[in-house]
Amino acid sequence: AVGRRGLSRMASVQKVVVPARGEHRSTAIFFHGLGDSGEGWQPLVPHMTSSHIKFILPSAPYRRVSMFGGEAVPSWTDLKGLGEGIPEDKEGF
Repeated sequence: AVGRRGLSRMASVQKVVVPARGEHRSTAIFFHGLGDSGEGWQPLVPHMTSSHIKFILPSAPYRRVSMFGGEAVPSWTDLKGLGEGIPEDKEGF
């Protein structure tokens, strides 16, 4: 479940909305990977959807990522590293 803080944060995120081509009956929210954007996935939506699905493609804000030496990249959360036993940025989610 997303808390109120998470919902208000998501409201301020840049996003691309691709309307359904036909009668809107469902919505899919697609979260991109590290360093990407919603805009980067927009050209693929016509190949992933049926006519009744609206797509919302949010773009992660730029934030410093520990795994990249503190470089700011589009990221939903801070990544300390990859693999088992690496602590997760639970507050970032």
